[in-house]
Amino acid sequence: MNKKFKSMKYSCIPLLTIFLAGLTACIDPIDTGSAQIEPKLVVDGLITDLPGPYTVKLGQSEPYDNASLTRAVANATVYVMDDLGNRFDFTEGTRGTYQTDSLSFQGQPGRTYTLNIRTDTGKEYQSQPQFLQASPPVDTVFSRFVEEISASGIANEYFEVYLKTQDVAGERNFYRWKWAHYESLKYCRQTYFHDEENNINYRLYSFCCEPCWKISRCNNCIDLANDQFTDGRSVERLITKIPYDSREDYFMIIEQYALSEKAYRFWNSVVSQTNNTGGIFDNPPASIPGNIVNINDEEEQVLGLFLASGATRKSVYVKRDYVVKPPPPDNSGIGVQILLSPVCEPCREGIVRTAIQPPGW
Repeated sequence: MNKKFKSMKYSCIPLLTIFLAGLTACIDPIDTGSAQIEPKLVVDGLITDLPGPYTVKLGQSEPYDNASLTRAVANATVYVMDDLGNRFDFTEGTRGTYQTDSLSFQGQPGRTYTLNIRTDTGKEYQSQPQFLQASPPVDTVFSRFVEEISASGIANEYFEVYLKTQDVAGERNFYRWKWAHYESLKYCRQTYFHDEENNINYRLYSFCCEPCWKISRCNNCIDLANDQFTDGRSVERLITKIPYDSREDYFMIIEQYALSEKAYRFWNSVVSQTNNTGGIFDNPPASIPGNIVNINDEEEQVLGLFLASGATRKSVYVKRDYVVKPPPPDNSGIGVQILLSPVCEPCREGIVRTAIQPPGW
């Protein structure tokens, strides 16, 4: 039997989803009292011992009746101090997003880091000191082919992707995993149009002007575990499922983070609250305490978290060519005329696309 973490929490959660649509069906309007709710600073920051840059995002919470959840906090002074007195500054790029210089700062296991924030209104905030604990390496990554047949006879075929890692004996260890899939793009733009006169569907492809990769990542997945029942053991962990739509290797980057107990409890609380079904026996939603305070007003509530976490990264080509039967045919191009554009399209940098070659590619 496979050894797996027995004490674990896994959820794939869009953290910014707000369930307000049902309120419009009420006959009488509900007064949420949002006018009296003071906006709160929202912090999302992480440094690791992997190469930077590292990012801290600052926002401000909005009342429930506002269309957006947070608005960016710009023009702040953001820096990290370590336990040796070294200061590392963050520079604002896009509004509300602050980054380090990747060449001058890299987190080190065994060091303690404290985040400092000063807003343009003069408020000063500080995190609790965060100890950067090293993460054990990801030993191996492998896949298993799964074929499920529904009651109606429809096959669902995919691969389960697992990793193996060695837990450190004699310590309380807490983990989080993230992953991303990179796919080399030949075309950076696809345009669809229909010729009504001749009733023909066209698909116009524009080549990439430069090397470009599409990114599919598990940004909002909260995949946690602790070693309560697996201390010191070799552990096998299901990370994700990938499609069987090709026999080509599936390139992935998997990151394993060593969390502090408080960080684990924070994310575990997020999982628990967002998994509430809304029944009468569910715990009512509440603000989850973070680790950042206003140094001049400890009564002010600050949302979010700053973490220093050891991390290990594994770049792998997951094999999909060992399955005897071929993948299901791609029928998306049936009845479509293909055209190639004479003009190339640039690789526009963003969260789903990059011109930077992935590590290990």
